[in-house]
Amino acid sequence: MKAVYQLFKRGYSGLSFHCWERQALSFVNSSACGVVYYLAMYFVSTLSLNMFWVGILLSIFGIGTMLGSLVCGILSDKFGAHRIAKICLLLTGLAFLVLFSRHSIYSVSVIVFVLGFATYGFSAVNAVIIMKLYDDAKHLQQRAINVSRAVQNSALGLSVLVASVMAEYSYKVLFYSIGILAILAFLHVYLRERNVQVNRRATPNEIFGNRRDGRFEVRRNVTILYLCMAVILVGIIFAQLRTTYGVYISQTFPALGYRGFAFLFALNTFLVVLFQVPVMEFFSQHNKITLVGIGAFLSGFGMFILSFSHFFSIAIFSCIVWTVGEIFFFAASRTLSFELSDKGKKGLGQGMYQLCYSISLAAGPIIGGGIYHAYGSDALWYFCLLLGITCLGFVLVFKKFLFCPRQTDTAP
Repeated sequence: MKAVYQLFKRGYSGLSFHCWERQALSFVNSSACGVVYYLAMYFVSTLSLNMFWVGILLSIFGIGTMLGSLVCGILSDKFGAHRIAKICLLLTGLAFLVLFSRHSIYSVSVIVFVLGFATYGFSAVNAVIIMKLYDDAKHLQQRAINVSRAVQNSALGLSVLVASVMAEYSYKVLFYSIGILAILAFLHVYLRERNVQVNRRATPNEIFGNRRDGRFEVRRNVTILYLCMAVILVGIIFAQLRTTYGVYISQTFPALGYRGFAFLFALNTFLVVLFQVPVMEFFSQHNKITLVGIGAFLSGFGMFILSFSHFFSIAIFSCIVWTVGEIFFFAASRTLSFELSDKGKKGLGQGMYQLCYSISLAAGPIIGGGIYHAYGSDALWYFCLLLGITCLGFVLVFKKFLFCPRQTDTAP
């Protein structure tokens, strides 16, 4: 027990005040993302829109997430990540504040586009800010991302829970609350912003970014392409849950109804929040490419286990397996994408990462829903396993062509 306690303690130690400040801002942004889950119900119940227009509006939100991820990443390289992050927070707050007063389909379209653009743009540039704090301390860089994953999941789960209560009372109160919270976060950063200058030596990442050795460049580019492919494929595994998971659980276990789905959703959030940091801290010295491959496989294999879910306990075990895959994959892949980016193009690297994930969020529900409808649930779970095997198989077969920057400093 003492060793486990030390693992937890070490996983949260060593981070600066500025890093925790960025984590708090990430909490606000993720809370805004949680409220977005209720937009479809708001469009139907308050604006009286049919499902066709609801689908159009959510597609516009998806387009906003894709463009926001890439554009904000590029702009952060040119104008500074802190400045772009502030603008994203301001846009998020203003969008929520005016959303309830707008009823025209065109004005609502603009607002949901801005919400997608700003929330996902902030996610990309905030990751850049956090990881740049620890260019000379790679173990702290990974630790900061682990904490970010835990913070984002806790914010998402908590906001969905709180929003479910507030939405029954008033969508106006819900939108105003999250809008004011985002504005306050913007004002806090605006009033207290300070340039954090860190005296540091050149890191391996920067040396790699300026090196133009042909063989190195090929390996790095192959790794970047693999990472983009893996983020899209694994993203599809998780994105399809939005359309199929709740339906499958409620149909397979009718006695539980949607309570079964709610329990598994809460279990996933709880496991990520509790174990994201200590698990990744334990594997901090392992090759990130390997962790990405293993995480992808476990994500797909966890879905595959649902093929045998004759009892709810098996569905719980499935959830645990794919949650472990989620813990490995997203933390390792996020840090790796930063390390592989050229110096001066870190924002572009994170923007591309977020763009790939946004593509999977747009494609996953359609692909998953289509397979589920046409061929049944088992075919979908086998498909998820195939995606996981593809990602892991690529690592195993082409590992000598992949490049992973080594962690040169040692964690305390």
